[in-house]
Amino acid sequence: MLIPTNIITDSIEIRRHIHQFPEIGKEVHNTVKLVKNEMEKLGLEVYSNIGKNGLYADLNIQNAKNRIALRADMDALPIQEMGEKVYKSKIDGISHMCGHDAHTAMLIGAAKIIVQHKEKLKRNIRFIFQPDEENIPGGALPMIADGVLNGVDEIYGQHVWPTLNTGKIGICNGPAMGQPDILNIKIIGKGGHAAFPHNTIDPIPIAANYISSVQSLISRNISPLEGAVVSFTVIESGSAHNIIPEFVLLKASIRTLSDPIKEKIKKRLLEKLDNICEAYNATFEFDYVEGHAITYNNPKIARQLANIIPENKIIYPHPPSMAGEDFGFYSQEIPACFIFLGCRNEEKGITAMLHNPYFDIDETCIKEGISLWYTIAMQ
Repeated sequence: MLIPTNIITDSIEIRRHIHQFPEIGKEVHNTVKLVKNEMEKLGLEVYSNIGKNGLYADLNIQNAKNRIALRADMDALPIQEMGEKVYKSKIDGISHMCGHDAHTAMLIGAAKIIVQHKEKLKRNIRFIFQPDEENIPGGALPMIADGVLNGVDEIYGQHVWPTLNTGKIGICNGPAMGQPDILNIKIIGKGGHAAFPHNTIDPIPIAANYISSVQSLISRNISPLEGAVVSFTVIESGSAHNIIPEFVLLKASIRTLSDPIKEKIKKRLLEKLDNICEAYNATFEFDYVEGHAITYNNPKIARQLANIIPENKIIYPHPPSMAGEDFGFYSQEIPACFIFLGCRNEEKGITAMLHNPYFDIDETCIKEGISLWYTIAMQ
């Protein structure tokens, strides 16, 4: 589909506006206002205040066979944007370093072209604009609770992907993105003077022992054919050079692609901690927080979509990512497909990864994303 130049230009302008005025979490009030205005101008049935400040708009046609949903997320990240660009974030400490500004702009642009060709549709279309994707549990669950999937037979999402060149499209078969769980641990010893360690239970070597032990958990407990990651990201303890602290706080990120593997890792993490703390006569607190559900691509619709994308564009099956997405909650409810949209351009110096303060997209990908949404809608 040849996307009209004015729609591409308008979508880029919308993306740049959202980029300059980012909002985080569910507090995406101005972004939602912009989206609502654009959807109402198209004559769509708009439903506001869905879940945590979400919105969806319906395009209904006569004699539709079913209804599909196209979803974009709207929230930014608490990251200070680096680098220089004309559309750089104007809000200190907040920026769209995950591409949700592009997701929102592409879905608005797609709605415009789809409405122009609605006589060709065989299915009703629901355009979903979701807040709070970056947090746990996220914005998808509240929207589901408020009925965003009612009457929907399939749902699709796409994410700009900086490991793929612009023009390339990656579709996974089965698991697409992992479950990002959080582990909070407090190892409790007995503090005291650093000159008399024999009178203490020092939690620091206990924590070091545990972290070192966990490094072999994946390689010696999980098949190399299974996807799993355990990364310790926070260690907090101590107040002075001559004081052995009372406790150590640890945080870790756990990433898995299946529930059985997740449960196995969770069990082994607890067993290791229990054994090590017992050996040192220490106690502990173990708090395992379930993250977003695994994003699962229905094999049938993933294959159908891959078959209608030009061969020079499609990468299928694309390997899954260990990053997480609350789109996974939709995929647990109805058949779903989550798509990776190339946005990398080395010639333009656009290579930074997601959540990096220098992240940006090759804006040519906006046309590709709109075209992909149109292709999905017209199946």
